[in-house]
Amino acid sequence: MLIRRPSTVAVLALVLTALAPRPARAWDETGHMVVARIAWSELSPRVRAQVTALLSQAPDDAGLAQLRPAAGDSAGDELFVERASTWADIIRGREPESRHAYHRPTWHYHDWFWSESADGTIVESTTLHADSANILTELDRQSGIVRDTAASAADRAIALAWVLHLAGDIHQPLHASGRVTVDEPGGDKGGNSFTLEAKMSLHWYWDRILTARYPREAGESEGAYIDRVSGVVMAAVPRDSVASLITITSFDAWGRESLALAQHEVYCCGIERGAAAPESYLEHAAAVSERRIAVAGYRLAALLDTLFRP
Repeated sequence: MLIRRPSTVAVLALVLTALAPRPARAWDETGHMVVARIAWSELSPRVRAQVTALLSQAPDDAGLAQLRPAAGDSAGDELFVERASTWADIIRGREPESRHAYHRPTWHYHDWFWSESADGTIVESTTLHADSANILTELDRQSGIVRDTAASAADRAIALAWVLHLAGDIHQPLHASGRVTVDEPGGDKGGNSFTLEAKMSLHWYWDRILTARYPREAGESEGAYIDRVSGVVMAAVPRDSVASLITITSFDAWGRESLALAQHEVYCCGIERGAAAPESYLEHAAAVSERRIAVAGYRLAALLDTLFRP
């Protein structure tokens, strides 16, 4: 595919787009907690105990240990780990400043930049590149810190919280995608600049897919809600049905799976800028997302088993 030399205006637009901050959020709270719940269901009592014990040793200023429920029973431990999986989004808030200091926006995604030619051919960019500190580099680095028993417990606890979160993020298709168009020469920031009706971004549409498909019922506790939704997801995508995927341990492979889905399953099916997503698109996006969330949970369990291996 031939690429024309960009105009001065286009180059300036690309630079400004690249410099603009990108929202860090991926699956919403429900999505991340369901990933963690699925992983928890796969873990042995030994690994469960090690995970909760390590998270409890996070520095006070991180606000991580405070996510633990007052009840010290197994249900409380489970909910603690689920909440910890959302910590990396909680710290986006600027207050308190000490907690916000842990925020690392570029760690949540890896942009593979790509465009689509008139005949539908996918072309990856050779001029745009992902941030050097991204979800692939950090999943590897943070996993290494968790595994390093010579590191401080505080550092390992923070690293574990990042692993719990990023293992979910990398399975969100738009966290691996930077779609390039004439209007977005620097990429669309994982669908954040692709807005639907009422200015909802395509990215947020996918982030909140479980919450939209399975809203929390009046009076339903946090734990009961996550238990219900995770049960639905695991029933739809049982472990045995994706066993061959669970054995794939390469973070790069996980990301490229998400990229392929972004390229073929996200910008499709009647979705248009400025318009409401068709009802059928919700069913389509939910089916894709539930499979990714289930696989993320099963893979996270396998990763934790490895990191806490005696």
